[in-house]
Parts: sequence; C-alpha cells; structure tokens
Amino acid sequence: MKNICFQMNRKAWIVALTILSVAFPALAQKITVTGTVTDATGEPLIGASVLVKGTMSGTATDIDGNYRIQADSNGTLTFSYVGYNIQDVAIEGRTTVNVVMKENTVMLNEVVAIGYGVVKKSDATGSVAVIKPDEISAGIATSTQDLLVGASPGVVVTTKGGDPTGNADIRIRGGNSLTASNNPLIVIDGVPMTNQSNAGGTNVMTMVNPQDIESLTVLKDASATAIYGSRASNGVIIITTKKGQAGKPKVSFAANFHVNTARKTLDMMNASELRSHVVDLYGESVAAERMGDYNTDWQDEIMRTSFSHDYALSVSGTANWLPYRVSVSYTDNQGILKNSGLQRTTTGITLTPKFFDGLLQITTNLMGTYAKSREADKGAVGTAISYNPSRPVRYAYPTTGNTGMTMFNGYWNVTEANGNINPLCSQNPVQMLNERRNIGETYQGNGNIQFDYALHFLPDLHLNLNLGFQVSKNQSWNDTAPNSIMSWNDQNLFNTKLTNSNNETITAAGAGARTKWYELQRNTLLEFYANYRKDFDEIKSSLDVMAGYSWQRFDYQGNSRYFVNSAGFQTNGAPYVPYDPATGTYTLNQFDESLAGTLISGNPERRWAEKLMLISFYGRLNYTFDDTYLLTFTLRDDGSSRFSKDTRWGLFPSLALGWKFVNMDFMEDVREFMNEGKLRLGWGITGQQDTAWTTAAAKPRTS
Repeated sequence: MKNICFQMNRKAWIVALTILSVAFPALAQKITVTGTVTDATGEPLIGASVLVKGTMSGTATDIDGNYRIQADSNGTLTFSYVGYNIQDVAIEGRTTVNVVMKENTVMLNEVVAIGYGVVKKSDATGSVAVIKPDEISAGIATSTQDLLVGASPGVVVTTKGGDPTGNADIRIRGGNSLTASNNPLIVIDGVPMTNQSNAGGTNVMTMVNPQDIESLTVLKDASATAIYGSRASNGVIIITTKKGQAGKPKVSFAANFHVNTARKTLDMMNASELRSHVVDLYGESVAAERMGDYNTDWQDEIMRTSFSHDYALSVSGTANWLPYRVSVSYTDNQGILKNSGLQRTTTGITLTPKFFDGLLQITTNLMGTYAKSREADKGAVGTAISYNPSRPVRYAYPTTGNTGMTMFNGYWNVTEANGNINPLCSQNPVQMLNERRNIGETYQGNGNIQFDYALHFLPDLHLNLNLGFQVSKNQSWNDTAPNSIMSWNDQNLFNTKLTNSNNETITAAGAGARTKWYELQRNTLLEFYANYRKDFDEIKSSLDVMAGYSWQRFDYQGNSRYFVNSAGFQTNGAPYVPYDPATGTYTLNQFDESLAGTLISGNPERRWAEKLMLISFYGRLNYTFDDTYLLTFTLRDDGSSRFSKDTRWGLFPSLALGWKFVNMDFMEDVREFMNEGKLRLGWGITGQQDTAWTTAAAKPRTS
C-alpha cells in the first residue's frame, strides 16, 4: 500500500484558489435577458415562445412583444411563433436580445381540417383559424380551453373566476340565442362530441390533455361552418390529436409546476374605517351595536396561494409496420378559492397503419379520462366583499343540549337580538366554503376507427368510413353540513316532517342535506363519405368534390335526489333554535335519524331518459382556377329527432368566393414582402337544434 502525497507551496495555493474563484462563478453565472420579438414589419408578436435551449425554462411575450427570462450568459434562446420560422439566438453575455421573426412560407401550403376533409391553408375560402400549441403553451394550459385564450380574433374565452376545472364559456363571434345553447360544436378526431355538462363543472374539453393536441381548427363564419348544418350556428372547433411517427421510439416527458394566486383583490374598508363611517352616518350607539372588535379581511380568508402540478408521458414510434403513440398524464390543479380543485388522469393510444402501398390507411384513436373535482361555492366571493370586517371568522356561541355542538358549528353569523337567524342577511363566506362540499366524478372514454381507402384503379377517389363513440359516466354529491348557516336558512328542511314511533312530530330543521346527481351519456357515430381530388394542369384547375352520409345517436339517462342526510334539530315552532336572551345561550337538541334519506320537501326525485337521432346528407365542392380564383359550395340536409316530423329536416347551403390577388401580375413587385394576400366573400345558412326537451323521445319523470 502506497501513500501518495502532493505538496504545494503557499504561492501555488494562492494561484489555484484565485483561478477557481474566478472560473466557477463564470461557469454558473446567470443573467436576466430582456428584449422584443417583432415581425418583418416591426409589429410586436404577442404570445411568442421564448425558451432557454436545452432546458424547460421558458416564457412568452406580452401584449407589446416584450419578454424577460433568466439564462446562462453563454446560453442560447429559442424563439418560436405559429407561422414563423424557429430561431436560435446565442446570448453571448448580452442582456438585451431583440428578434425579428421570419414568416414560414411552407406554412402557407399547410393543410387544415375543415370538416370531412382538408384544404391548403392558403386556399381556404371561409374564416378559419389554426392554433398549434407549442411545448410552453401546452404545458401552462390546464385544459384545452386555455389554448384558445387570445389565440384568434373573434374567439372569446371567459373563464369562471379561476375555476380549476377549466370550465369556461367559449363564444365564437358572439352568442346567437337567448334560450338555446351558445356553445360551439366540438369535434375530436372526426367525432362530433355531445355538449352535455359533466359532473363537477367539467366538460368535454376539460377531458382532453392539452399536450396530446396537435392542432385546433376554429371555423368561424357561416360559409365555413355550414358543412355541420344544424349544429353550426355557434361555430365549430375541430381538435386533432397527435399521431405516431415513423422511426425509432421517441419518449417525451413533461413536468410543470404552477403557483396560482389572485392578481388583485378589491380595496375594501377595514374594521376601523368602517366603524368611523358608521359613526359619521348613524352615531356611536349604532356602531357599538353593530360593530365588533375584530379586523377580518374576508377576501384573504376565502382565497389562497395554491400549488398545482401536472405530468405527461408519451411514447411514439413504429413497431415493425405499425406506427403508434401511447400517452398518459396526470393533473392536480388547485384553485385559488379554498376547497376547489381538479385531479385528472388521461390515457390515450393512437395507431396509424397503412396497407396496399399506402392506399388504405386505418387510424385508431382511443382516449380514457378520469376526473375528480371539488367545486367551491362561488357565492362566497361576493359575500366576502360585503361581509362585516369587524366580525370574526369563528365564534364560540354558548350552547347547551344533547349534541355537544356549538351553534353554527362555531362560525360567526348574523343573528337578531332574540337569537333568530335573518335569512335576508349574508352567510359567513368561510363557512360557505368549508361546510358545503361539492364533489364530482367523471369517467369518459371516446375514440374512433377511420378507414381511408384510395381506389387502386382511381387513386384520386378516396372512400372514408368513420366509426366513433363517446361514453361518459357522471356523478356528483353536494353535501351541506348539519347545523351550518346554510342548513338553518333552508326553509324546505324545516318543512320536511314526519311522526315517529313515539308519536312525535320531528323535522329536518338544520339537518345536513345532500344532492346526489347521476347521468350516463352515450354518443355513437357512423359516417361515410367519398372524396375526389384532381389537379387539371391543362386548364389550370383543381377540383375537390365530397359527398357523404352521417348517422349519430345520443343517449342520456340519469336521476337526481335532494334528501336529508342527518338528524334534524328541535325548534321553537319556527325554523329557529331555542335561545335564552338573558344568557345568550342556544339549546341544540337533536331528533333521531328517522328522517335521514327522506326527500326534502318541495324537491321530488327526478329521473330522465332521452334518445336523440341525427341523420345527415352532405356535400362540398371546391374549385380553384390558376391558383388565384377560389370557389367553395357546401350543402347539408339534417334530420333531427328533436323536432316534429313536419319540421324535422333542414337544408343548410353555403357559398364562398376567394381571390388571391397576390398572384396577379401587377403584384409581382411586392411579393418579396407579401407572400399571401386574399379577398374572401362568404354566405351561408346554419342552424341550432340544441334546445332542451323539445322531442317526444325525451321523457323526464318525477316521483
């Protein structure tokens, strides 16, 4: 065994330490880089992605095209924006990096989904927007609706107060009905989805993992949407999911962490300010009677800074001759309103084999989703603004009786001098969140198998068969705690009575209550269409003709019950608890649980079953001359069981013209900086058949 020892004199140590002290900070030095991203004309690009190459650190430009990001001084920034070339720019120690993005002319030849086919983006005659989420926007988004926020003119996405379920109102060029649905039609991989609400505030777009989406195509005007006929008056959103690619397996994993907080709250009076205001208006005696000794910020009490995270894993490639993509994801999104959140797990598989030298292509898509949500009572937000800040969140009311409970479960609430509850007064907003529990669960599966066959003897003619399904099982429970202010304010609980075995009349006053809701939704689809596409070079013409048939059936069946969920309390003959003004003491005596499970007065059990059919014949003609003059004509004939036999069928035509003036000879000198210029003129008729209970097939029942 040898001991090897290196000896260094003092000067050598000093030199070495000096070198290390200089080298290590240089290697690890991070700087703040700012800049502006614009197009060739100097216009700022809003929402452009800025990514530190080789990392998951990224940001997006603001409304002025500005960005700010932390990066290594010797790193590289990657800039990307839809319709523009991706650019890598070395930082080289600079703190300001401005970038001018160059348009991707190849994108102009990109094909976009327009319903029962595709068309070159530059040849689209209707108002069509294509959104392709990048890694950053897909990672930030909790639900598909988030990808549409600010993504296209005329598409307005209104979120519901930071609702973690991702449920939002989507309006394409405004609403069209006062009584019927204003939601757009959602089509996923060629299957039109039902727009029935799911449990816990979720919907069909909540069920899709944003990182599984290849593109979203938004059809806006009547000439573009009329191909969907009686469901197209509110616009159409076509979602195309990612498919497997040829080659070796490719594994992608993304982990995103989010901190959510309210950007701003309303500036309200604190307790001392309110007391001074009350004294000025009503005098000291009123202030002493109505004001407490606390200083509660009710907005702060109902909100929180929450932490959310999501993970997505996908594997794609080719197994022998079979292209595939398999994905799984998990999302835990906690809301800024206390006791609100969403947990979602998704799985998906896509197979895209080809046979007969590519003439037959089979596409199989399967998606499964489980979502569990907890909705908070959003009424607490408005209540927190108006609630008295001089009162506490909790208060130990003197309480006797056989329950061991404290009145209102220890939450402070407004009462009269005689101890009675005033139903016109606001309820404690914190109790509204903590003692009302609304849980929703959704199990959803959807998918399709699509056969696209180009005839051997006529490859320009494609026959397409699409078989699709959507099944969704939904259930929710909305529980209100016994002895809560919400239960005491429910007059129907007091009106729920029976005579027990001791010949006593007992009520459910102040009892816990539960609403239980269940619905099974089924959607099945069969579609077949033929598509002929041919370029006639001799006459500078292109022809695209499509004709098809669609059969779709929707089944809904469910029930709901609102029932007593605990024993009620003895009252003084009115829905008020016995109270001794001399001592300020409440008496809480509970009955037996004879009423538990009993339907609450005025709320009969509801059952419903609905079967809807939609049969359609449709066609489209696209004609292009000299790559300059465009014509599109569509026609759809819809028959819906929602309507009577005499008014069941509706015809929905559309016509659109386009002129690509940039291809004219007189525009030759400007093509260097203008690669696309087109005028469009469109006309169409669309319909709305999504009205509630308008068919004899719908049979709601109560008992």
